Amino acid sequence: KQTSPDDYSNLGPIATLGEDLLVVLGDPPSSIELYDGTTFERLQMFIDPTPESAWGWGTGTRLLGIADNVVVFDREEQVVYVFDAASGALLHTLQSLPPEDPDGFARQLLPLGSNLLVGGAGVVNLFDLVSGELLRSFVDPTPGPGRFGRSLATIAGDVLIGGRREDAVYRFDGATGALVRTFTDPDHVDR
Repeated sequence: KQTSPDDYSNLGPIATLGEDLLVVLGDPPSSIELYDGTTFERLQMFIDPTPESAWGWGTGTRLLGIADNVVVFDREEQVVYVFDAASGALLHTLQSLPPEDPDGFARQLLPLGSNLLVGGAGVVNLFDLVSGELLRSFVDPTPGPGRFGRSLATIAGDVLIGGRREDAVYRFDGATGALVRTFTDPDHVDR
């Protein structure tokens, strides 16, 4: 049982859910645990749906608390699991959809309202967390050697997408998926 914030030091990634709940990589590493952030009482445990996995959850695991759900990226399986925070039930398993991401799925996780943006290199997918349905994909408008989807932000309901060596940030309408604007670096020098 965790008794103080210091006990979290070796547990890996930490996320928040709401204003007073902590989501942490558990012990054993095949679990994720939900704690009350004030009392440090464990409220829920989420078990890896693929326990035969060689590593369990650990290095490369990404956690997110969103809309009463705990979202976990499993690096080894290259999937995103969505759990109900109250019951611990697995609600959805989200997987990469075409166009395939050669550098891996789910490099970035970010809420957009009560939906989930999942960014990789070359594509960002928007999933409905209630149904698990893919709502839309944002694809690099200028495909090339950049890492489109590695940087995500939201502003006023829109989605900002950039990436390493992308040399631009693209603003997409969050409701329609239409490209709204491209921001480029005026001082860009080819390397």
